[in-house]
Amino acid sequence: MSIHDECIEWDEGTTSGGYGCFWDKELKRSVNAHRRVWEEERGPIPEGIFVLHMCDNPPCINVDHLFLGTARDNMRDMSSKQRGRNKYTMREEIERLEQKVAEQQREIERLKKVSREFIESLKDDDDIHDWSQCPTEKQAEAAQRKPNATAETPCIFATFEAEVGR
Repeated sequence: MSIHDECIEWDEGTTSGGYGCFWDKELKRSVNAHRRVWEEERGPIPEGIFVLHMCDNPPCINVDHLFLGTARDNMRDMSSKQRGRNKYTMREEIERLEQKVAEQQREIERLKKVSREFIESLKDDDDIHDWSQCPTEKQAEAAQRKPNATAETPCIFATFEAEVGR
């Protein structure tokens, strides 16, 4: 695409994904604007074929920015341009999620004043097999109010409560 080949953006209704759309009274359904432009300028679109954007601008209806492709072509295009669900490689996604978990752990440590080791012990506790045996928060609070209450219950929740010292 050259510099004089600017996007022409649809300025009417759009889909949730940002693609231009309008109601076709004859078809009695919503139609994507870029598909209609393709059909008017270049001819029919074969069944099961997508109209893709070279410019990655969903509201663009400049036919020179459009091309036809299969679902696989669309996925490859998305992946090669690092957008959509394929924005990250698997390794990058794992690293991103691990970083997010670490940030959440630090926030729990800060808010609840507990150690990272304690949080890790919650994740790795092999003694817990049946979460349905865990008391609700109200049950745990009631148990703590009893005169002979101990912090020992069959659940991590009570261990967490004891560690945090609610």
